[in-house]
Amino acid sequence: LAWRWTPAATLLIVNHAAWMREKFDNTNPGNLPLAGGHYGEWVWDSSATWMWNARAPLDMGWSVRRLHDSGFSNQLLSAAPFARLLDRYDGTAAHEGGYAQQSWTLASGHLHFSAGARSDHQSLMGRSVVSPQASAAVILAGSTRLQLGWGQYVQFPELSDLTSPLGGVHLLPQRSTQAIAALEQRLGERTRMRLEFYEREDRDLLYRPFYDPRILNGKVFVPPINPLLRNSSRAYGRGFEFLVERRSANRLTGWASYAYGASRQR
Repeated sequence: LAWRWTPAATLLIVNHAAWMREKFDNTNPGNLPLAGGHYGEWVWDSSATWMWNARAPLDMGWSVRRLHDSGFSNQLLSAAPFARLLDRYDGTAAHEGGYAQQSWTLASGHLHFSAGARSDHQSLMGRSVVSPQASAAVILAGSTRLQLGWGQYVQFPELSDLTSPLGGVHLLPQRSTQAIAALEQRLGERTRMRLEFYEREDRDLLYRPFYDPRILNGKVFVPPINPLLRNSSRAYGRGFEFLVERRSANRLTGWASYAYGASRQR
């Protein structure tokens, strides 16, 4: 459901409400249960744009999500109906969050800048986090544009991780810091070239560090039956992309690009 309201020429308010539900069951050829689960979610989201200045819009919003997730997974050890429980989870939580972002257009439209932050709270974990971000776009010449962006982003663990015996509410939110820089050159009204660089650093990623066998101090390490989840992984991704694009209503339209990226997880 959506409701759009414009109480004034400078203010736009949009509200959304949604509900979803899904279930799944996995069985083997003998019709024995391997896994099953149920997920449900209620969502209310409200956003507003206030043009308090013709060149400086203010964007803000707030959302509330009520989540429920439950399920299990088994390992069948033989053709007989004997199963080992691998995981079981069942939990309900509320996720609340809000954001605000202020934008400015200066120097007769040659400089555009925006900055903002969002705050999120997860009731089951009892944690609150703040995520700042900022971006800028500068017209260096009549047809050359430089764009810069930076932000920090947070993702809470799933309820299946927080309520599982393998995880718990002590787990931390996963965090990512991202930056981007792009230089764009227009060749006439329909053609442009763009060179873009990006950098991403992730930390506190969820992983089961004792899940895999390995050689440790010259001996084979045998994992425990159900190793625990931990915020034990870090990762990065970086690369660039070069793009040439032409747009036309009734002539040749198309694009060609080359992208290179490298990522590592430790």
